[in-house]
Amino acid sequence: MHVRALIRAAVADKIAGLPTTGGNVHIGRSRVLTPAQLPALLIYTHDETSDRPIDGNPASLGRDLTLAIEGRVATVLPPDDLLDQIAFEVEGRMRDTNLNGLVFDTLLTHTQVEVAADGERQIGAIRLEYRVRYHDPAEDE
Repeated sequence: MHVRALIRAAVADKIAGLPTTGGNVHIGRSRVLTPAQLPALLIYTHDETSDRPIDGNPASLGRDLTLAIEGRVATVLPPDDLLDQIAFEVEGRMRDTNLNGLVFDTLLTHTQVEVAADGERQIGAIRLEYRVRYHDPAEDE
């Protein structure tokens, strides 16, 4: 299993059970969510850059992965405060974590909020992007 998959799973475990989103934590960006499954968190990864060396090992690549944690809500009220509460809870869990030694560092680098009206409901999303620094142990073998 690639380290990216392990990182996504570790993040899901880390942020499960938050007061606002509870167990509605899912790995993947394209999940269809019903109103009963909201508010929810989606975890996915995208861009990654690599460089050499890391920890003095010339055979090892250092990797910087962009990890997204996206909160989604549907409410009759403007969703901004609820989205900010989700961000507050996620940021608290993700602050200064090395995901139990799986990564060297996690750093919040970008936050984006989107809101749209859908009939009687307002749909909102907040995406927190983290730079995750790691290396793949398989590269050392």
